[in-house]
Amino acid sequence: RMYHGNPGGSTNYNVFCLEKDSNTRLILRATNGAPTQFTYTDDAGSTVWTTGIGTNAANTDYKAVLYMDSAGAKATRNANNIVANTAFTPVTGFVRLRLGQNVGGGQYMNGAIKRLRYWDRQFANSVYQELSSTGGAG
Repeated sequence: RMYHGNPGGSTNYNVFCLEKDSNTRLILRATNGAPTQFTYTDDAGSTVWTTGIGTNAANTDYKAVLYMDSAGAKATRNANNIVANTAFTPVTGFVRLRLGQNVGGGQYMNGAIKRLRYWDRQFANSVYQELSSTGGAG
């Protein structure tokens, strides 16, 4: 999954949220002046993994890439080092995709999602970094 966009003047929003049910979610969160975060919550609603992958500035473009499989997850933003976690097994069966709004609605982004892409295969870490670079092919 790859995101390319600009948080605009938003103070806090979810770029995207994949939901299986009211507890199980994969979220890309962007907050101006705070780290971009990928957060994964399990069936019990417990946060299993949160990673900060670079601080956001208002009205600045950035790209973030996340890969998940049965072995765990890895993420990067703007070609930074890969952050990996193998301490959990992600859930499959997501049924809802929210774009540009927080979980449960009510808070919406004030910026742009320029591109959201999905690949059904794994790449080498160097490819993730290239995809998330500001001049990358992503």
